[in-house]
Amino acid sequence: MRTPTFLYLTLALSMVLLIGCNGNQQSQTQEAEDALTTSSPDYSGVYKSNKTGEGCDLTFTLAKKNDGYKYFLTGEHHDQEGKAIIEEIDAAIYITFDGPIGGNKPNTVSGQIDGNTIKIQNYGNSMNEYHFFDACDEKFLEFIK
Repeated sequence: MRTPTFLYLTLALSMVLLIGCNGNQQSQTQEAEDALTTSSPDYSGVYKSNKTGEGCDLTFTLAKKNDGYKYFLTGEHHDQEGKAIIEEIDAAIYITFDGPIGGNKPNTVSGQIDGNTIKIQNYGNSMNEYHFFDACDEKFLEFIK
């Protein structure tokens, strides 16, 4: 007579444990998805140069794609696009525009993202000569979202 009672009790306890474990797994999966969503901000948007002089009136548009970001550069003498690579290094966010930009060779330009602003050094010095946007004489360009 004891065997059926023990069997029913074991079966009931097993069902409770199974249901409890399944609910916990779903909760953990949702928490992991939420953490992933909040840990990677979306940098998509339109970033316009704060300089309006000749050759400096430029606009970057960042579009989020499945495999990263794509950029579109428009402005006087510019209508270019390519891949934008965003990396976090030592708590700073850097962006590399990988594709044709201005007269730059090779075709990459790097900058830093600070809040809603992308900062780019437009040209170097005699030791490190480069000039991304030849028509713009500004040393530093800020593109504000």
